[in-house]
Amino acid sequence: MVSVETDRIRMPRSISILLTLCCLMMACSNAGNPAVAVDKPAPDGPYVDDPMSSKGYNFDDYQTFIDQPIVSFKEAPLLQKRVMTGELPPLEERLPDNPLVMVPWEEIGRYGGRLRYTEFTISYDHYLRHFNEAQLLEQMPEAGVAIYKWMGGTVQPGVLEYWEQNEEATVFTLRIRRGLKWSDGTPVTTEDVRYCIEDVIFNEDVMSVLPQWARWGGQPVQLEILDTHTFRLIFSKSYGLFIPRMIGWRWHQLMLPKHYLKRFHRDYTPLSQMRQIMERYGYSETDWGRFYLTMGGVGTAAGGFVPGRYPNIGEYPTLDPWLHVAQPNPGDYILERNPYYYKIDPAGNQLPYMDGLVRTFVSDLQIQNLKILGNETDLQFQFIRLSDFPLFKRNEAKSSYWVMPLPAWQDYMLIFPINLLTNDPAIQYILSDVRFRQALSLALNRNEIKEALFLGFGREAQLAPLPGSPWHEEGFDTAFADYDPDRAHQLLDEMGLAWDEEHRYRLRPDGKPLTLRIDYYDVTPPAGPGSEMAAAFWEEVGINIQVQKMDGARYWQLQGAGDNQITAWWANGAEPIDYAFTGGFLMTFPWQQWDNTQGESGRTPPDWVQAVYKNRDILFSSPSAEERNRAGTEIFRIHAEHLWNIGTVADVPVPFVYSKRLGNITVAEQRNHYAITVAEAAEQWFFREE
Repeated sequence: MVSVETDRIRMPRSISILLTLCCLMMACSNAGNPAVAVDKPAPDGPYVDDPMSSKGYNFDDYQTFIDQPIVSFKEAPLLQKRVMTGELPPLEERLPDNPLVMVPWEEIGRYGGRLRYTEFTISYDHYLRHFNEAQLLEQMPEAGVAIYKWMGGTVQPGVLEYWEQNEEATVFTLRIRRGLKWSDGTPVTTEDVRYCIEDVIFNEDVMSVLPQWARWGGQPVQLEILDTHTFRLIFSKSYGLFIPRMIGWRWHQLMLPKHYLKRFHRDYTPLSQMRQIMERYGYSETDWGRFYLTMGGVGTAAGGFVPGRYPNIGEYPTLDPWLHVAQPNPGDYILERNPYYYKIDPAGNQLPYMDGLVRTFVSDLQIQNLKILGNETDLQFQFIRLSDFPLFKRNEAKSSYWVMPLPAWQDYMLIFPINLLTNDPAIQYILSDVRFRQALSLALNRNEIKEALFLGFGREAQLAPLPGSPWHEEGFDTAFADYDPDRAHQLLDEMGLAWDEEHRYRLRPDGKPLTLRIDYYDVTPPAGPGSEMAAAFWEEVGINIQVQKMDGARYWQLQGAGDNQITAWWANGAEPIDYAFTGGFLMTFPWQQWDNTQGESGRTPPDWVQAVYKNRDILFSSPSAEERNRAGTEIFRIHAEHLWNIGTVADVPVPFVYSKRLGNITVAEQRNHYAITVAEAAEQWFFREE
């Protein structure tokens, strides 16, 4: 077990203050209102205080140390009917030889029901990437750790039942769960791994550039098949972070259903036989590689494994707990349970408990709020503004939901990444000057942002590791984080950015008015109001800011073209491993290309950026945790000086709204789990009887 970070231990006290504040607000607003605040029941059940609660065990191991071994298996009534009609084989033939035993968070659940939720991105799903992702290896739920943090925590088995590495961290031996089956009943074997790596990832027509993990050390990874379930991955240099990185990897990273996908692969099926289906989806024979990615893909998280991206998703065999079965309207999904899912509970019940999931597409966050208040959704936590927490708390008593504040898995809900290679040469020159970025940071009044957007909760901070992190160092989170507009003016004056005749806005070196853009979409709840507040603060030091909201498709189009200048985002854990933000420059694609291709393409970055990449390489490769920690700390030391991202407020909670009928969730608040940690355990949620 890892030690829990000290700041996160203090979070429940902040949450209790938030609850008190909301109750006071509710009391004031309910004067003359019959609605009365009702406290949600305390978590109850035999597993609440059980040290095994929420852990996952291989069945073979579980049977050796438990007082009451599992003697039989049970399944959902929905599946029993299909067995009786001969549509499915008996449960014992569907489960693997060595199922994964998932100990519930509170109690053994009951079968039935469909979970309703809303999502505002039409071709992606930020919930399914947690609800519906069968992971190669899992992370044991603990306070202070989450799958996106990649460091710390306890590794648990998942699709893989066994793993080990050599001392140099160059050879990794992995074993697929014996008897595991795809959702169509076909056995999963190492041939599916070989197909994924050799026929798809190494196929240049499908993957023009190898994924970073597959070319670690500059050479393609070597695959060695040991038997039908065991294989080795051999890297040309140490890859000390490989196992921690595999936490949260969906099966799609390492294994693909060859028996199904070979019908779309030209090494197995002649192009002449695929011509009709290729033409149906708009591909010619010369576009076979793109066609294959459309039908088969590789490395896709469950959030991207949706009808809008995979036209054949209804027949695509998976290992996930629920299967896509219908799309009634664009963006609306219906999923039903996977009859071959590999997890069971301590009573021998096959998971998941819930029969299915029903997603409704909404066009904006206000509609989402209306559906919450109208009892039209069973669970929401993504993209909910903390400022809406009092609204939900005020209506909690008369509604069918509970709401609790949980730590946000994003250590920073609002940051401003900067594109240092934006296409406009004059703007690029200005943004590349570190004094300008320092001035932007100094001009932000983080206290006002904290009060206005986060109800006074959180901690004013530069983007930096949280206290208790192995990369935390005094001064990282305070670097240019004071509100000091006078110092900001001084830095801008030093740069020679003169004022216009009205002394309202500053001018570019070419004499034109200095105008910058913040482009964003609603990827993080405070993106809109946060951008407007930043624009106001920056205007006070003479920088004209245009805030542009757009949909995700348009945003990524601008991003890919290098036309963005500043954006509003969140930080998936303030960690140097996070390629997009701290370790890899979200806004600066040509540098990423240079790093990804070992300098063969892209643009050569300055020395300080190359130092970031060098330390990031050490962080990923070294077998020594001590050496990895030193490298991570050095990355943040560089960031504190060069500020390619600007942080605002750290450690804020998010509202987690869930149906009063849902079980095995409430204890998350007591355990101080991240919101996504709760979502990762969706298989053991269940609906109580009404």
